[in-house]
Amino acid sequence: MRVDLPWPPKGLSPNDRMHWGAKARVVKAYRGTGFALTREAMGRAPVTISRSPVAVRITFCPPSNRARDMDNLIASFKSAQDGIAQALRIDDSSFAPTYHIGPVEKGGKVAFEVVK
Repeated sequence: MRVDLPWPPKGLSPNDRMHWGAKARVVKAYRGTGFALTREAMGRAPVTISRSPVAVRITFCPPSNRARDMDNLIASFKSAQDGIAQALRIDDSSFAPTYHIGPVEKGGKVAFEVVK
């Protein structure tokens, strides 16, 4: 199963100093996006995931060639990852992720793949 999500909003970066209330709305929206897109993908290809560690590959395809800090990318993606786990009905601590930086794409995206 693969889910392509939009690039994380700027407000989700740990380096962004957004007001906590505004940030909460951004976190909720991106988590909802992760949930909705995962449910949509599951409808196309039903997924059975055990409770044991789930190998996932997360590829960040940035919107520009600007240098990116992997720690910030991972933190920015956290709320969407929570939404994906919720849609799969598992705890996100079950994920055994590998992170990659992919090619530049217009607008950017994050590809989340369950590896079999």
